Amino acid sequence: MFRRVRFSLSFLGDSQDIDGGGGCGLEPLPDPSKFAPREGENEKLAARRRNADVQAEYNAVTCVAIYMLVMQFSQKGIDELRKYQEHMEMRHPEGDFVLSDGFDEGALVVHCILVTCSESEAF
Repeated sequence: MFRRVRFSLSFLGDSQDIDGGGGCGLEPLPDPSKFAPREGENEKLAARRRNADVQAEYNAVTCVAIYMLVMQFSQKGIDELRKYQEHMEMRHPEGDFVLSDGFDEGALVVHCILVTCSESEAF
């Protein structure tokens, strides 16, 4: 739940956007329950800013919930594949069974997607 922050690198002479990862240049979302209008701020503008803060928090929670559901779905798929593989190994202990064409490629794609998601989640 971080917000994009613009910061300046004085030795480079320009500004850059930081957009997540490692806490560099990021600040946490403000707590909507502790909202206070700024000094001299128009009431309508303050209400708009408060609504934006609430919406940002809601969007962050929604993103986390969707991520958790996708990962849960992916894990169930991996578990089913593991059960099937164990079942086939029990039926064919010599390992002479053949999976459908493209199974290995599909498993590799799913593995790459899960690794990418896990790396993104680590941020």
